[in-house]
Amino acid sequence: MKNDIHIGNFIKQKLVEMGHSVSWLAKQMNYDRGNLHKMLENKDMNTHIIRRILYVLKYNFVKEISQHADEILAERDVKVTTK
Repeated sequence: MKNDIHIGNFIKQKLVEMGHSVSWLAKQMNYDRGNLHKMLENKDMNTHIIRRILYVLKYNFVKEISQHADEILAERDVKVTTK
């Protein structure tokens, strides 16, 4: 789906906005940097990992993802009703 959210890219973008790197995040999480890079390349991510990232960043980006999902659903509903 073209509107799918790539969670790894989303997290990397948030790290940049917050002035942090993936290496910094890996160190804070006590994860291997290479493994975390690989995880962030995936479109999907385990909720346990997401929860740990939320805790380290002290930022709930799930709200933004949820808002984006609501926008996609609203757009879909408009397309369905206008056909």
